[in-house]
Amino acid sequence: DGLLPLLPEKETIRKQTREQLGVANSEIIILWWSHGTMEVMAEDTLMLMVGLRKLLQVNQDRKVVLVPRLHPKLKQTAGEDYILAVNELLWSNFDRGNCRVVGADKMDTVRLSLGADVIVTTLSIEGYKMVMLGGPPVVHLIGPQQTGWYENLGEMYPYAPDLVTEQSLVAWKLGDIGRVLEEAQQPEHRA
Repeated sequence: DGLLPLLPEKETIRKQTREQLGVANSEIIILWWSHGTMEVMAEDTLMLMVGLRKLLQVNQDRKVVLVPRLHPKLKQTAGEDYILAVNELLWSNFDRGNCRVVGADKMDTVRLSLGADVIVTTLSIEGYKMVMLGGPPVVHLIGPQQTGWYENLGEMYPYAPDLVTEQSLVAWKLGDIGRVLEEAQQPEHRA
């Protein structure tokens, strides 16, 4: 995957990515890697939206930039109209005040991740890569719907090694997400 050569360049890549996105250093980038299946997507989106609202209430003095990356599998599992509706929902709810939404679908995933301040995802390969690379803090959204989805697949908690080792943060229910997003910004969670 070619991650190792990027290690010494993390700070340079972060700066370049933020410049490409037009994001100042003072702004908080929340990169959202969505889930790829319909069974979990509604819960994933709702948890993200609730978390962002709470984060915006706490960080009224800092601009928050949401960068949504919808899972490519959604084109097959949900269709293009569904993807457009989710994007419209995010833009109409968060592209105002002290928050803005920035599209970056064409940007390299690793570089985009390294430019973020917090990565919000369910359980994803991209999240695991960032933990291994020492990238920004990863917050997993694992609500009741997703927990059931993984248990139906025969997997048991904790589903990911980064949760076992406490290298990532997790929100298990809707009420957790605001606090967990705030916690992810603390210096002890930065690599």
